[in-house]
Amino acid sequence: MATLKEFLKADRFATCAGVELLEIKPGYARACMEVTDRHLNGGGVCQGGALFTLADLAFAAVANSRKKLTLSVNANITFVLLSWVTCMLRLLKYLIIIVFLLLK
Repeated sequence: MATLKEFLKADRFATCAGVELLEIKPGYARACMEVTDRHLNGGGVCQGGALFTLADLAFAAVANSRKKLTLSVNANITFVLLSWVTCMLRLLKYLIIIVFLLLK
């Protein structure tokens, strides 16, 4: 069987959008996407669907990182004002750590 990284390369939409998985290990994944003109919406900023595609592939990598096929039932992203992003990311970092410890 292919590695998880090779398996997820079959996600043609994420590949077409330019999403690249940089690292995958149990319970962790890191992905990137270079934002180009094709990712911009009418307002000239990155289209929310492009950001969701990046997050979705990273989530797929984490969810499947323990070598069991896992699919999501529901996912959402709430876009907030930029001034709140740093605060939310710091809070999210601690919540993810807590959830990871509870699941482990």
